[in-house]
Amino acid sequence: TSPWTRADEWYYFDRNPATNPALHPLLDLDESTLPEVYPDAGRYGAAGHPLAWTHDVGCGRVFYTALGHRGEAYAE
Repeated sequence: TSPWTRADEWYYFDRNPATNPALHPLLDLDESTLPEVYPDAGRYGAAGHPLAWTHDVGCGRVFYTALGHRGEAYAE
């Protein structure tokens, strides 16, 4: 896969969503590329840091993304 470079506000959840077997990750953050202003970088370790995923709910599917905090993201 090709890297996708972007600036955004990165969320750290109480529990890493990647450890939930019901989730289907679509996009993951390479925490090793985060600037020092993120003291939690590496907190999720080898499990990864998902930025977008789906999960099934009943007969449907939910899509979640942690992207889109900056105005220029909406032009993509």
